Amino acid sequence: MQNQPPDVPIHYQSSFDEEKASILAAVFEWHHSEHSQPLGLDSFESMVAIKNLSRVITFENAAFRRYMLNEKSAVGSTLDSHFLPHLVKTSTDSDRLILDGVMNIEIEHLCRWENGRTVTMRTFKRRLDELKSPNYAIIVISRAKEFVGSTEAEKRKSLNEVLSVLLGMDETDRTICRGYVMGDSTKEIASRVGLTTKAVENRRHKIMDLMGVQKPIDIVKLMVRLEENGLIDDQF
Repeated sequence: MQNQPPDVPIHYQSSFDEEKASILAAVFEWHHSEHSQPLGLDSFESMVAIKNLSRVITFENAAFRRYMLNEKSAVGSTLDSHFLPHLVKTSTDSDRLILDGVMNIEIEHLCRWENGRTVTMRTFKRRLDELKSPNYAIIVISRAKEFVGSTEAEKRKSLNEVLSVLLGMDETDRTICRGYVMGDSTKEIASRVGLTTKAVENRRHKIMDLMGVQKPIDIVKLMVRLEENGLIDDQF
């Protein structure tokens, strides 16, 4: 029988910002030592991976293997081959931003684990120009923030109430909701529905009010919960 993947932690000894700074300092110190010792980041709570210019993993720490891959290794492959499908677009689009010249990016997104839990993730990506090596181009630092369904905002309305809101929407608003679930940008959604980005943002605020949530990602969380409970399918 296969081992079940462990549940990700959401409580940590240090803040995400503190750990990001410590991880980057360790990477730069390792580089300045001319790689005389292995790059040891296993003591950090956050998941860490480094990719080359082709987005292939060249380094991963113990937390990354434990929580992302159930103790397996992704070194020598892209993360896309290990991710569940809904994460592939988020991963590739943010990597492309970094490779196209963005120095760093931090995003909050959903991750559905193979054990069935869905969590909000914080993921930080940064170019590693200082290392001047095609093998160490992007560093990814990520940790779980909260389990979906645990925030007060999500408790304001029952799933049946949210479903009623969705059923009462026109096709444009439903398309906007689907777009955010897929990880599309407001600009991409606007192009798809034939509206300006401002118009999409206005509709998004209206949708948030109807659903009783405060942030755009809460729309995504509620849509995921509806799907997980069999109230809608992924083509809704």
